[in-house]
Amino acid sequence: MNLNLTGVHLDVTPAIRAYVVAKMDRVNRHFDHVIDVNVVLSVEKLRQKCEANVHVRGKEIHAESIDADMYAAIDSLADKLDRQVLKYKEKAMAHRTDRETIERTLAATQPAGPPPPAKSPPAASDVASRRQRRRPPSTATSPPAAPKRDLSVPPRSEAAQ
Repeated sequence: MNLNLTGVHLDVTPAIRAYVVAKMDRVNRHFDHVIDVNVVLSVEKLRQKCEANVHVRGKEIHAESIDADMYAAIDSLADKLDRQVLKYKEKAMAHRTDRETIERTLAATQPAGPPPPAKSPPAASDVASRRQRRRPPSTATSPPAAPKRDLSVPPRSEAAQ
């Protein structure tokens, strides 16, 4: 996990840095696929503000906390991030396919008895014979021939002149 800590109108002391690292370790402990964390600490008069962007695979999780005390704001931020990361983790696990679970579910819904025999792939000759059966004869595919018309001009008779 890469942690970028930035202070706006604030000097980031080693004590604050250690406190933020300890709180972000809690997020990393619950979900270890965190790629990157960007934390911005800022001060505006009496408002202490903490913002964090947690980059996980396929998503960017954002949280923000404002408090009168910087340490309280960091605590609140860590709680919010922890909840959001756990929610993301639960959704990701719900979408995951587990072969054993699927097989157990199928076994529970099917009647007891010997399993059906496994189908082997068809032989090449079987595939070729099926293709030939599906194909109509080549004469049936061509449209019937239209009667040929004589397009030449009939000879003039001398009586018509």
